[in-house]
Amino acid sequence: MVDESEESSEQIEERDVDEVQKLSETHGIDVTSLSMTRFGDEVGLTIQSPLYASFATEGALTIQGNISRHVQFSEDYVWIQVTPVDNKDDVFNYYATFDENGNFEYDVQFHYGAAEYELGIYAPSNQVGEEGQFYEGATITVLNVNNERQRDIEYTPLGLEYDLTFEEPMNGFLEADRSIAVQGTVNNESNEELLLIHVTYGQDQEEFLVPINNETFEEEIPLQFGEGEHKITVLLDTGDDDLYYEAASFIANRTTDEPLISIDHFDQYYERGVTLEAPAVTDPLNHEGQEYEIQGTIDPAVSGSEDISHMIVTTEHETGIEAHYYVPVEDYQFKGTIYFRFGEGEYDVTVSVPDPYEEGENYFVFYGTSIFTHDVQGAQDLRSLLPSVGIESDHPTIISLANQLTDGIENERDRAKAIYDYVATTIAYDVEKLENNAFEMDDSALKTLETRQGVCQDYAFLTIALLRAIDMEANYVAGVTSTGERHAWVDVSVDGEWLEMDPTWGAGFIQDDEFHFQYNPDYFDPDPAFLNETHTREEIIY
Repeated sequence: MVDESEESSEQIEERDVDEVQKLSETHGIDVTSLSMTRFGDEVGLTIQSPLYASFATEGALTIQGNISRHVQFSEDYVWIQVTPVDNKDDVFNYYATFDENGNFEYDVQFHYGAAEYELGIYAPSNQVGEEGQFYEGATITVLNVNNERQRDIEYTPLGLEYDLTFEEPMNGFLEADRSIAVQGTVNNESNEELLLIHVTYGQDQEEFLVPINNETFEEEIPLQFGEGEHKITVLLDTGDDDLYYEAASFIANRTTDEPLISIDHFDQYYERGVTLEAPAVTDPLNHEGQEYEIQGTIDPAVSGSEDISHMIVTTEHETGIEAHYYVPVEDYQFKGTIYFRFGEGEYDVTVSVPDPYEEGENYFVFYGTSIFTHDVQGAQDLRSLLPSVGIESDHPTIISLANQLTDGIENERDRAKAIYDYVATTIAYDVEKLENNAFEMDDSALKTLETRQGVCQDYAFLTIALLRAIDMEANYVAGVTSTGERHAWVDVSVDGEWLEMDPTWGAGFIQDDEFHFQYNPDYFDPDPAFLNETHTREEIIY
């Protein structure tokens, strides 16, 4: 039995032809038959769809054809180029793979919306020595009367070769508030661990390295250049020359204009397994207030991750002044508060990871993993009052001791002297630490208070922490002694005037590699000429 209600393929084709002709006539287009170029005839190119060289359509179009002499080619695809007549810079490329019989088929969309387009169908060269060369096989002029802007993700031959696919985004044009999710898979035959994403907005461009894990990738990409269209380009490293090559692209239209921060990750970010969770790529460029949260994780599977006890955060004010903060790492997670201590303005913030410390060194090596910029408002210049590295002036133990030492003392000079006296008479000099360069990341005022010993930096840490705890401005002075040895002492503001103190030299002396307490008040607010004979300051460390 035959269902006579069903149309035959010939009837369907005839109906489609009638609809194309009617639509074209409505828009004043004279439908003409499609013919191949001389090269198209030479390689046996035939087009089954569309049938015309010029016509009108209402949206997507199927290109279907055959190349009878496809076995002569080194490439296995036909190149289809879609170009708006009024904007020939906005070219979109498709690559239609043909099967073992030379058949190919591809649905193309009109990425510029309602407009007139030129469609060029190019076949690979069949000449020896012209691998990668394509020649025009047919040209079609199409008027798209559909106002909807329809855009695919645009792949390059490299992207197709590496089986690059996307779960997000689903198409080549999307709208977003601040950022977009880029997620997909790639056949990672070159075993490269990263792909590169370019974000282009006019003349502006940002780059993001994205890890490839088990042939999958996922990243939130900020649209930080404000309202308007951002071109997102995904590039792959083929492993041949350490260069990245374009594999796919799409357009993201940002609908808001608030400036965002720009977070750049360095190689150490990926090599040391760091993931920065706060700030996020969607955070605004403008930050209100003094405090700022840093948060993230360390991948425990990365070699050496178990040795990372702290992250180092550096803030640099637009004037060039820097401050450093340690953020502790516990169970491969870090979270801490830093301060924009120099008042309002632009700050560059760098998050770094320390290199494994070698015993006996008197310095720490650390490498930047990420950097970003904030425009800070509503922050005061509290550089000499806020907590900083080794100076936990906000800790309850420090605050309690500072208040106890200065209870009933109203005069600022006497309060500073009381703290100087306490540190100089309570903390023993650690000769062994000096001789063995036994410095640790957790050296601090609290540690000095607990162990009751330290070297000059520890005396300074504790003294400054106690002073700041009672709201007296104090700073860490780094310099050298007359014998050329590195040394640290203290600046403190008393009644609006800065004076110096050196509680280390006020504590006693070393004889036969042993420290002896011998309190000396001379190093509290000494005459500048007297102090300059033995102390040369080099910098203030905030």
